[in-house]
Formats: sequence, C-alpha cells, structure tokens
Amino acid sequence: MPPLFKFCNPIRINKLTKIGQIRGVDTLIHWTVFAVAAFILAGVFRNPGLTLLGLTAYLSVLLIHETGHLIAAQRKGCTVFSIELYPVFGVTRFGTPWS
Repeated sequence: MPPLFKFCNPIRINKLTKIGQIRGVDTLIHWTVFAVAAFILAGVFRNPGLTLLGLTAYLSVLLIHETGHLIAAQRKGCTVFSIELYPVFGVTRFGTPWS
C-alpha cells in the first residue's frame, strides 16, 4: 500500500499544480485556489489567528471532502485517477468498475 501522504518537492505552479499524493493518487490544485488563499492572507496583519484559522478551514474542507470520495471509490473497487481542487469545489476523478 502506498504511503498515506506524499508531498511533491519542488512544487511547480501550473494551471493545475500537483502538490502531492494521497493514498497513491495525484492531488492537484487550480491556480485560483492560491489566489483565494492570498486574498484570505491579506487579513493576517489585522487578525492573524482568525486569518490562519479561516485559511486552514477553507483548504481542509475542500481536501477532506474530496478525500472522502477517494476512500469511497477505492473501497468500491474503482481506480482513482486524481483529486482536483478548485476555489469553490473539488473533483475526484475515478473509473467506473465493470458490472
């Protein structure tokens, strides 16, 4: 079984940037997620704790939700190709098993 998390080093910013792998599946982030994160970080000087909490919550809700789809698809025997995170939603790409 592949490691639970594996981070890319170095990360190269593209339209869809590969940041690592979760359970052997590529995890990609759209460039606009970085723009939203920078916008959230703009408030770090006025209220750093709340800003960092908000940024962490924003990114983890997207990632944890799509990881749930990854786990469910793998338990059903589907091949999972990638997880893609966009500013408001995410996509878990997987193949449908033969029935």
